[in-house]
Amino acid sequence: MERTASFLAGFVAILIATSSANAGLVYLDDTNGDLFAGNPVTGVYTYIGTSTRAAIFDGFTDIAFTTNGNLYGLDPSGLLYEINPANGHIINEGGTNNSIGTTGISNGSLVGLAADGNTLWAGGTNAVYTLNTSTGAATAVGSNTGTAYATEGDLEFVNGVLYLTSTGDSGGDFFTVNTTTGVGTFIGNLGESQVFGLAYDTGDSTLYGYTATGLQFTINPMTGAVSNVMTITVDGGEDPISMTNEILGASFGSTVPEPGSFGLLLTGMGALATGGAFARRRKA
Repeated sequence: MERTASFLAGFVAILIATSSANAGLVYLDDTNGDLFAGNPVTGVYTYIGTSTRAAIFDGFTDIAFTTNGNLYGLDPSGLLYEINPANGHIINEGGTNNSIGTTGISNGSLVGLAADGNTLWAGGTNAVYTLNTSTGAATAVGSNTGTAYATEGDLEFVNGVLYLTSTGDSGGDFFTVNTTTGVGTFIGNLGESQVFGLAYDTGDSTLYGYTATGLQFTINPMTGAVSNVMTITVDGGEDPISMTNEILGASFGSTVPEPGSFGLLLTGMGALATGGAFARRRKA
């Protein structure tokens, strides 16, 4: 009981700190199908739950919230899913057809997700797409005649401007993409490799980047300069533990969860702290 109480107290502290810092929750997903949420100011994240379906295909290649609060995820074969942010499960997780549908791009190149309002965008090799959230179908935007880019792992909107990370020679390259023509413009090199997550916190106007190995940092959208580099941790109560699986995606989740979601999270956190299940999770 003491460990459970300590864990719940720590989780409440995260939510309070998030609220007081005028920052929202950033959600992360990993190669084990796990979903986490936390305060990017502190770099402390809390395990929410695991999608057994996503674990089979080694995690969503990326996740993104739309303005209406819906959370979406892509799989390596180009299928689009809706995710319950309170437990990390795919909507209709146990059903026979639990994807929204296929994007039509099944070669594994479509790996990034972002939302502009309620419009969902995806990034691939030298192209960006809008996705139909009812069918999953992808529609290519323009034809890139500018500098070539291959979405390394994520894309994100900052005040209406679309940014993405692309594989570079010395760490991830940073681009803006014209949302009418699809043309990419190189901004700079981040100096960090495998930047698979981007999340823009609208509360404090900060763009965060995440590497597969668990580094978090802030990015200057004008120059691509990286600062405030830290290693994120997962709050395990009395014994904080580092994330052991590779991060695949990130998304800003607006603000502290609503009371209903908060109650569900507390229930899940209490059960997890008692069983210590996360400490025994395998590395994908």
